[in-house]
Amino acid sequence: MAKKKPTATQRDIARLAKDYQSNLMGLEPEYQSVFGKKTKVLEGYAEKNTEYQKKLIDYQQALAEYKAKPLEQLTIRNGQMASPNAGPNVKYQSNKEYNWKSQTMYRIPELGNDLYTPYALELLGYEVSADPYGTLSEAFKRKTMPTFNEAAPVAPDTSEFDTQIEQVKAKQKALGEGYGREVAERKAGRVGAVTQRAQSRPMLSKGVTL
Repeated sequence: MAKKKPTATQRDIARLAKDYQSNLMGLEPEYQSVFGKKTKVLEGYAEKNTEYQKKLIDYQQALAEYKAKPLEQLTIRNGQMASPNAGPNVKYQSNKEYNWKSQTMYRIPELGNDLYTPYALELLGYEVSADPYGTLSEAFKRKTMPTFNEAAPVAPDTSEFDTQIEQVKAKQKALGEGYGREVAERKAGRVGAVTQRAQSRPMLSKGVTL
């Protein structure tokens, strides 16, 4: 049986389908371009936010450690008995009245090679434990409290990209509606032509041949 050739209407509809697919694919680069830009902006924000969250967690951990142990104990090494002529490396306050003979000078390795009296350490901001005779038993340095000055990244405004994407989708929708309308019109035209022919030649519509 010979293959039935497509009618003019069928060929026209096939052409419309091909044009529709071509026009639809023509919009794809525009859509991908806008979508890609939006994705890149969002990924950049996500990367910054991840880095910020990591720094925030590190700060919170450091702050917790500081609160748990704000003081750092210093090493105490006996030096020599304090004397007004002890030399430039002796750290003491001359306006403090105390018994020079009972003020022992201490070397604190963490602070260098200078010698300090307990009182001098207090004036420098260290916390000390000493008896009335100036015998130093403990010395502590207060750690620096952690600070956090990082500003949280601001979520980007993607409304412009969203608008552009919606515009592309609107074009895609318009193409689909136009294609559907064109196909419907051609099919309606074919049906109308058949109906009109049947009305003018009723015998043929019943399959009667002359």
